Amino acid sequence: MTDNKPGEDLKEVLRRYPTGVTVVTSLLDGEYCGGTMNSFTSVSLNPPLIGLFITTESRTAKAVRQTKKFVVNILREGQEDEAKIFANDKSDDKFSGIKYHLNGNGVPVLDDALGSIECSLYKEEEIADHFLFVGEVEKATVLNDEHALVYHKRGFKSTVGLTQ
Repeated sequence: MTDNKPGEDLKEVLRRYPTGVTVVTSLLDGEYCGGTMNSFTSVSLNPPLIGLFITTESRTAKAVRQTKKFVVNILREGQEDEAKIFANDKSDDKFSGIKYHLNGNGVPVLDDALGSIECSLYKEEEIADHFLFVGEVEKATVLNDEHALVYHKRGFKSTVGLTQ
């Protein structure tokens, strides 16, 4: 690729790999918290487990570690603004103007997402500058049947045409 360090080359390769876009929500010191993530995957169906990687210094990682509860909200086409708002870790008022409700654990669920996966923390592992969080799925809900929002080559895309 280039004369860059392997980490920079890895970023260049991964930019070419399309990923789904999620917003992970939780609570930090009793306040709603959330961050945009694309490092999310299914781990197991029996028991139902999901995995995600979050930067160790992020507010969302601190929230998940503190409450042991979180929701993975899978974004749909048209939610680019939400993805950008929640990507800003320094913003204090991410939920202003966002439609959401609270689940039984008091964690925000985004109403307009494709689906939500409510989890309790099953296992965590610190790996380099990220935490691997494995969540045990308590509830998974399809909220609508729109097209998914994906991230590819530094931009948001839709799955329109892929799901026909």
